[in-house]
Amino acid sequence: MPIAASKNEMEAAIMDPANRTQANPREFIRLLMENERRIYAYIRTLLGNATDADDVLQETSILLWDKFSEFDQDSSFIAWSFKIAYFTVQNFRRKQGRCKVVFSNSTFEVIAEKSTQMVPVLDQRHELLNSCIEKLSVPDKQLLRMRYEMDASIESTAEQSGRTKQAIYNALSRLRSTLFECVNRAMTTEGLA
Repeated sequence: MPIAASKNEMEAAIMDPANRTQANPREFIRLLMENERRIYAYIRTLLGNATDADDVLQETSILLWDKFSEFDQDSSFIAWSFKIAYFTVQNFRRKQGRCKVVFSNSTFEVIAEKSTQMVPVLDQRHELLNSCIEKLSVPDKQLLRMRYEMDASIESTAEQSGRTKQAIYNALSRLRSTLFECVNRAMTTEGLA
């Protein structure tokens, strides 16, 4: 998942006199870094395209900072962020009118509402996924890290691990199935399914 801006880039932008407000820059950075994965997932759900979601996440992050002085510290940052992301996505969709596949506004609103409601379940699934990954063998964990954390291609993963591309495809497919089943079992056990 992309990161909208590094902490240093964000601090530099915050310290720019054109961006100074009454808002606490450190608090903003903390909240954004804590919730960026959720905001990105929400935007990605609404757009479906990773490249578009990357662009909209960056725009949303800028708008969040621009409006941070208006944020009520007693309210939910994630709910506030989703609202801003929603309007940013709507604006992006208007500009992308040339796209062949565009949801109607009513369909888009249903997707946005369902996405917002799914955040607690997705957070729980993410925690369970991390637990399931920890149960894997060291070589399996290394393969997942190489492919997904380091964002290596299948070709470079195969080269680095001394395996064929087909062997990497098969191993990753097996691992995805194992992790999917592990998370679903844990959800059922905890009564969350």
